Amino acid sequence: MVMEVVEGYTKVDQCMDDIEKVPEEHRHLGIREIYDAMLEQKKKHRMATADILVHAVRNSRALSIDTYLHGLRLHMDGIDEIAIDVPMIFEFIPEYLGPMILAKIITLKTLAMVSENLIKANLGGNLLQHLLRYLIFKRDAAYVLDLWEKSQVKWTDFMSPSKVDEFIAINNFNFLINKDFTTYQSTSSTTVPLDRCVHERLKELIVSNSSYDTIEEWIAANIGTIDKNFIRILTTVVIESCLYPNYKVNGPLLEQQCRLLTRYIENTEEFEMQCLFAIQKLIFKLEHPS
Repeated sequence: MVMEVVEGYTKVDQCMDDIEKVPEEHRHLGIREIYDAMLEQKKKHRMATADILVHAVRNSRALSIDTYLHGLRLHMDGIDEIAIDVPMIFEFIPEYLGPMILAKIITLKTLAMVSENLIKANLGGNLLQHLLRYLIFKRDAAYVLDLWEKSQVKWTDFMSPSKVDEFIAINNFNFLINKDFTTYQSTSSTTVPLDRCVHERLKELIVSNSSYDTIEEWIAANIGTIDKNFIRILTTVVIESCLYPNYKVNGPLLEQQCRLLTRYIENTEEFEMQCLFAIQKLIFKLEHPS
């Protein structure tokens, strides 16, 4: 039932009827079932789940915040045991709880409160580490600093006092103490992997028609040195964002988006070659679209 709803939805409104069919006194159990099931599914399912539940909580008729938190607590209570069978669980959790925080459905403080058993099992640091990195990646360090302060959360909400200093140092979270987020950016920029995550975030920014200033600010904060790998990723993202569903190129849109490529290629011959390589690879991947 859970997977049928998540797999089948194209608009979150379609899921509200299914949620409302569940007796209100049992909906918290549905939250736990959904979240437990998502841990063994693909990323797209976890992201879809986040969309559905953000919408459901905002539509309080479908799901009250108290019911949601009750179900979330039940789910978090079992994380320490689930982690034995799903080793990457702490990388998965931000994909369905991160959007709930970004949508201001829950706060970091609230998450700590419903994760008491997890924290008692000394796994609170694992949860916080991956969640903060997710939030920084999705927004930036300045945003997370503001989020941290407004939530009135403390390090000791997630871990014992004896572990705080080491945790902050290892994860480079000093900016949440000294409020100098530029330090985090400059030291972490070279460690952000230029992988599918960067690809997806760039595509989100471009497809959502974010301004060039916004895109450039994100690149400056999260990428650091512009290299060949980044140019290949940027080229791929720009072209993908200009394709119709049948893979035909939207010429006018591509011409407009090429401004972004020009900005970072800067007439550098090596970067121009990487751009061509990326185009050839994408053509091959799409089986030579017209």
